Amino acid sequence: MDIVSITCSCCGKRDNVLYSAANVNKLVKNGWNSFGDALYCPDCVSTWEERNGTNKPLWGAEHTVSKIDAVYERQRPHAVVEWCPECNTEVEMCWNVERDGYKAFCPVCGNRLMLCDECHHRNGEFHDDCDYNSVTDSCKFNPVEDEEE
Repeated sequence: MDIVSITCSCCGKRDNVLYSAANVNKLVKNGWNSFGDALYCPDCVSTWEERNGTNKPLWGAEHTVSKIDAVYERQRPHAVVEWCPECNTEVEMCWNVERDGYKAFCPVCGNRLMLCDECHHRNGEFHDDCDYNSVTDSCKFNPVEDEEE
């Protein structure tokens, strides 16, 4: 069962619900709203005009549902395939780098896996900014200090 976790952009309040159309619609019915890419909890929605004026209205139910759906898509695990350089095994696992990070371990040998393809294609765009250091066997998402954990 997939859970979607949404956070208010104003106060940081969090709601976690089982992801379904009915539950997303219930969040909106209970007062969650949006402005641009930001989501706001019912308490912050109730003080919106006080803080932002009447000339800047919230964007409403349909937009809010689409923003919650987008949050779920970012949080949802998907299949990640990487090659383990230690045991020469192709590993496929359900993974979400936003939630679980870029540090994973091979289920065959236990060696750390570098999720390079996920890094190169993060946020649905290609990134050519790899900073892997073969001397320290580290990068921005797998720094040396993480090895001690």
